[in-house]
Amino acid sequence: MFILNKYTFREICNIEPQKANGEIYTYSPQSRYNNVANKPLHKYGADSFCKFIIPERCKKLAGIYILLVENRIVYIGKCGNLASRFNTGYGNISPRNCFVGGQSTNCKINKNVLSVAKENNDIKLFFLEKKLNQSEIEKELIQKIKPNWNTQLKFQN
Repeated sequence: MFILNKYTFREICNIEPQKANGEIYTYSPQSRYNNVANKPLHKYGADSFCKFIIPERCKKLAGIYILLVENRIVYIGKCGNLASRFNTGYGNISPRNCFVGGQSTNCKINKNVLSVAKENNDIKLFFLEKKLNQSEIEKELIQKIKPNWNTQLKFQN
């Protein structure tokens, strides 16, 4: 359990990138994209990425999530399906998402997870189930905490 402001988040799991031969498995999906529109890579698109999953039991969970690295909040977000957000979003970067117009946030979060995991830091996922007022709660918490992995634009009123 993690209490933030007046909200009680429950622990979902540790985020642990997949390993091969004892090392974190990394991949670069950009080369698999058929870039017929000749779009450039975005800011995070040229990086290497890792793969990770959270339990499928989180499939229907909607609400606010927080990522903690060594018990420090680094990211706050909202979702309609927690398992989908992590298992097919942040935890498995598709080739298209590496290019301008793709999901650059997925790439940014994955790159950051990979970086802190390589340093053997503990990464935990906590969740607050909320079907209503997700955006308001997310904004409130981001503005108060100002997590490093959230963009500065969300900090503005």
